[in-house]
Amino acid sequence: MTNKLFRTLKITCLCMALTAALPIVSFADEQTAVNENKKVVTIIHLDENGNPLEKDKQTETTTESSEENTDTASEEKNTDDTAADSAEAEEADADEENADDEEVLEAEVDVEDDLRSEIVTYALQFVGNRYKYGGTNPNTGVDCSGFTSYVMRHAAGVELPHSSGGQSRMGRVVSSSEMRPGDIISYGSGKRINHVALYIGNGQIVHASTEKTGIKVSRWNYRTPVRIVNVLGD
Repeated sequence: MTNKLFRTLKITCLCMALTAALPIVSFADEQTAVNENKKVVTIIHLDENGNPLEKDKQTETTTESSEENTDTASEEKNTDDTAADSAEAEEADADEENADDEEVLEAEVDVEDDLRSEIVTYALQFVGNRYKYGGTNPNTGVDCSGFTSYVMRHAAGVELPHSSGGQSRMGRVVSSSEMRPGDIISYGSGKRINHVALYIGNGQIVHASTEKTGIKVSRWNYRTPVRIVNVLGD
């Protein structure tokens, strides 16, 4: 009887074991079938220590990085635009400062004195001719003091040194309210005279200006005059 009871218990345990194992096998088969039809790929982001990051934290990190890049690009663009605007403004200021000197004027001659009228008329025939440093002939190229000395010699018989500083010390000093066509106006930087021109009346001068502009007509005060002299003795 004892042996029969033992066999019965053994069979019962075996049946229970098989019954318990069936769901496990069925579940495994079901999962395998699902995985065969659909592959799921999961990307896990790790921190610098190799630990997984939470999804929300990773998203926030990416978003913050993107915003930082956008802000940096925006700041760089604003910096470039400011630099471009600044360069453009400086160039405009430089052009404005040179506007008076670059302006081409037509001489307005209104001279009563015969000699002075002849000097002005003689000088104006050379407008448009070239400037040449050290030159003494307005037909081939002349500098500022070479031009005034050439005109005064040929139109009035007055000899002037080929030097802007030397010409400023010739004759008699006059004020701007006393100056007349044919007078010499000197310009400079500080105490040094570096340019001379011939006054032709109506607030204008004729002078050998620069290599770029040559002999031209300008306002008498396009630069601040240093001295005005009457070299004709009248």
